[in-house]
Amino acid sequence: MASRDAAWLSDLPESYPGARFTGVDVAGNAVAYGRAIGLFDAAFDEDLEHAAPSAPLAETLSSTDLILECGSVAQLKPAALERLLRASAVNKPWIVTSPVRGNERKAAFDLLRDHGYVVETLGLPPFPHRRFDSPSEQARAIDIARAAGHDTTGFETTGHFYAQIYVARPPEEAAVAGR
Repeated sequence: MASRDAAWLSDLPESYPGARFTGVDVAGNAVAYGRAIGLFDAAFDEDLEHAAPSAPLAETLSSTDLILECGSVAQLKPAALERLLRASAVNKPWIVTSPVRGNERKAAFDLLRDHGYVVETLGLPPFPHRRFDSPSEQARAIDIARAAGHDTTGFETTGHFYAQIYVARPPEEAAVAGR
């Protein structure tokens, strides 16, 4: 799989010359895989929930333009998010996350707002995240999504988790982008 993923990545056109990609994950195997296939220019195996970023990661975050959170806001817990925001405060990067419906975390969104970010969904519809692995997982997901106020008809009822893209950015950049 790694050789297939590496080949796929190397065949992609370079859409953003000069762009650099950094991976951060508590799971060392996830970081190692991203390095092995050439996804990351730099990667850090760090647990930001329990410790501040290392000096090299903090330096990288200080010049970051975009943080793409690929798990879920549920994984971006307040302590880890606070550490990311502090380390990247000079540059105030955009933050993009796509939690599965019902997994949106008010505490994370409130923390972003406390740091001066506007959090938006950009009006995009939810998208399929992955198939449920069992009827019990589907029932649980439907209950969680409904408890959060989501209508699950045509979404989770189809057999998939659905996610929503959220973008957090400084107000002056949200206003410019919204024109």
